[in-house]
Amino acid sequence: MKQILIFSLVVVAIAFVSAQKSHPFDEYIIWLTENSEFEYNGEAYPSITYYSSQDLQTLAYGVDRIKEAESEGRSIPKIKALYDHRNNRLLFLKGMDIRADETAYIVVHELVHFLQNINGITEQTECLPSLEKRAYTLQAKWQEAHNHSGPYPNFLFVSLLASGCNR
Repeated sequence: MKQILIFSLVVVAIAFVSAQKSHPFDEYIIWLTENSEFEYNGEAYPSITYYSSQDLQTLAYGVDRIKEAESEGRSIPKIKALYDHRNNRLLFLKGMDIRADETAYIVVHELVHFLQNINGITEQTECLPSLEKRAYTLQAKWQEAHNHSGPYPNFLFVSLLASGCNR
């Protein structure tokens, strides 16, 4: 009888553990912490919110900057995702499937910003665009390690982003 009870407890424990679903961010966070200086100690993952393209552009650049670019005939790069460090939120383009393989590189990039935030780097940074270089570098490293077909970062663009901090 004792053996049956122990066996039943083991089966229940195994069923409980296997029934727990992993979070879609788990595998990315594990890879990022194993391949960077960042630590993750079980902090709450960012919440996820979806926005229209126009709303993401406005959140990223601000209304005045968009109007200025339009009046000068310039286009502003489209935004697919943002990390809101103040509210620990990931903001994605409406309709984007964050579990899909083709968008994984975007999720990885934004999770680097999450890790920068929980590791205290964001609060020590005077110019947030300077955080992009590390995010794009780790994104590219992840893409290479996973033979991911998404577009690789344009490091000239990344340098231009960060150069805005020196003005």
